[in-house]
Amino acid sequence: MTLFTPLKPKELVDKYFTLHSDNNKYVCTLCYPEWAINSPVNVKVYTATRHGYTWATQHLQRVHPDYNSPVATNQSLLISEEAVSTYEWICWIVEDNLPFTFCEKERVRCHTKNNLRPITARTLINRMTQTVEVIEGIIASKLPKTFGIAFDVCGG
Repeated sequence: MTLFTPLKPKELVDKYFTLHSDNNKYVCTLCYPEWAINSPVNVKVYTATRHGYTWATQHLQRVHPDYNSPVATNQSLLISEEAVSTYEWICWIVEDNLPFTFCEKERVRCHTKNNLRPITARTLINRMTQTVEVIEGIIASKLPKTFGIAFDVCGG
């Protein structure tokens, strides 16, 4: 299981491209980080086609092969809306000690439809289990083969 799912092409365009003053033309913010709409600087523009956003993914893969590396691009981690929504559901349910079925209640879905994607209790539990497995693996890889733990019962 991967902790982060890749962004969809539309999400990549929203993150890495700015709409140019000409309709359907975009400027890559990785190529021109200081560019603004009224900037006199000549920039290469990319025209959005009727066929989707393949042009954006091709540009990023060709010119910025490390575009998904936050260190290389000085950008935040690429995290899909679905992953963020799942994280928010997990935080809410765990922090407030709610039943897993809370996310399936009609009233809850009605009030969260604008900011959280709907999720079933089964999917939520599966993703929580997968997250625990990933984190256990990360922790296990960082621990030495043998180690000791001491508890101070007298504490003060």
